[in-house]
Amino acid sequence: MSKENEELILDCKICGYQSKNLKGKHLHISNKHHVNRDAYYEMYENGLSPERKIKNALESKWDPEKTVTCKICGSVQADKNGFSTHYAFKHKTEMSLSEYYKRYHPEYHQSGMPIVGREGEVYCELCNWPCKNQSGISRHLMQKHRDLSQQDFYDKFRKKPDEGICLVCHAPTAFISLKGGYKKCCSDECVYEHRSILRNEGKGQYAHLGGGNRMVKYTTKFGDEIYYQSKLELKFVKLCEQNNVRVVNGDTIPYIKDNKKHRYHVDFKIQQESKWRLIEIKGNHLWFQRALESGDHALKMNVAIAYSKEKEYLPFICMLEKLYIPELTD
Repeated sequence: MSKENEELILDCKICGYQSKNLKGKHLHISNKHHVNRDAYYEMYENGLSPERKIKNALESKWDPEKTVTCKICGSVQADKNGFSTHYAFKHKTEMSLSEYYKRYHPEYHQSGMPIVGREGEVYCELCNWPCKNQSGISRHLMQKHRDLSQQDFYDKFRKKPDEGICLVCHAPTAFISLKGGYKKCCSDECVYEHRSILRNEGKGQYAHLGGGNRMVKYTTKFGDEIYYQSKLELKFVKLCEQNNVRVVNGDTIPYIKDNKKHRYHVDFKIQQESKWRLIEIKGNHLWFQRALESGDHALKMNVAIAYSKEKEYLPFICMLEKLYIPELTD
């Protein structure tokens, strides 16, 4: 508080007595002049109490662009921090902060973003408890709202209308966390399919959508644009170019597994004497070993072999580490 404001508040308007603090001023008015506090301010200070004078002095310095008006009581606060404090003291029992934004600011609530308060704090939409970040909200839920899982909490307060639905097959997707929300695709097959869509739409050099390796675009000497995921795949493309063999990305083959529709995206397709051959490149890494153990690799290989016969392609080949240009008789 400034010195000017102190003199304005502590000066007795009846006799000019200067008090050291507000308590002393109120005791002076009561004992010396036998006047009720409220009556004194009404008669001698135009009904302006010390609290009102302080607020008026502060409001004169507020930035109009940052002020926030409470939609419930009409109170004007200096900024979002002031509004958060006002809401916590005045309206917390009436409705949660999330319900307030949903009712009076639907455009903000529908954005799916958590309600953020003073100095970056994130408020629990159930009880307005402030936390420093989303990890704090997660811990708070486990301690105070154990009957509600993180996914149920997210679905109730933060989930967007089109979230949790696979971008390719529209099947339900898995929940990640309060911060990450839901996955964009339901399976690796749909991730690869979405990458194919991005390729066809020409969405830049990289077509990447959560999970798996990044797809990198490369233009061969024959003018074909292809995408590869690993150095081993690029090495095979270069080998084809050295031997004047045209190479493009392989076909997408639909198949059924566990009564669900899947898609197998073969790495490459090479042209040998007007006939095509599907080629799969595999490195000896962890996820490939897991595919071998689960039987997924064998299933996809059988699907590719049957598909090649149906299309009258040359026999399908899967190369493990060792790269070569197959002979027509292979």
